[in-house]
Amino acid sequence: MAEQEQEEPQYQGPVLFYSDEVIDHFSNPRNVGELPPEETDGYACIGDPACGDEMKLWFSLKDERIDLIFVMLGGQPRGSSFRLRRAPQQRPRNSAQIKP
Repeated sequence: MAEQEQEEPQYQGPVLFYSDEVIDHFSNPRNVGELPPEETDGYACIGDPACGDEMKLWFSLKDERIDLIFVMLGGQPRGSSFRLRRAPQQRPRNSAQIKP
């Protein structure tokens, strides 16, 4: 009895459970950098010294709109890019709605 050749399964690539928007921010992070001091209305530095993660965040208010720029050290800037995606459209009184 002749052995039947078994067809090798073709690799289909990983199955991604992320939206196109999340994948886009992962590939092309936004709002990364530093604001010049003359354009900065506020600054925050937060992090966990135990693991070395640190996020520096600059903001400015222009025409009742918030401009946020960040630098992420040790962490993942792509995730921060996604979290801040709607910040430039926020008015200052609504900025508390920006959540991680």
